[in-house]
Amino acid sequence: MVSNYTHRHVHVRDTGIGISKELLPRIWDVFAQANQSLDRSQGGLGIGLTVARRLVELHGGRVEAHSDGPGMGRNLWSSSRCF
Repeated sequence: MVSNYTHRHVHVRDTGIGISKELLPRIWDVFAQANQSLDRSQGGLGIGLTVARRLVELHGGRVEAHSDGPGMGRNLWSSSRCF
């Protein structure tokens, strides 16, 4: 996390399952998940990114995501005002 006294910037990178180019525009939608089968090993409701983005936007910020595809991990950036 970086702060310049007016804005806070956070960058998170992981080496997880990644996000397909087709799913990337929908990751902010409530309940959006790559694997929707009942036997998926990665649990969760598909609301985390939606909630995180909305909280950041409520504070005047923005969140962006990027992935080079399945198996390539993902990058998430957040920028918001400091209070």
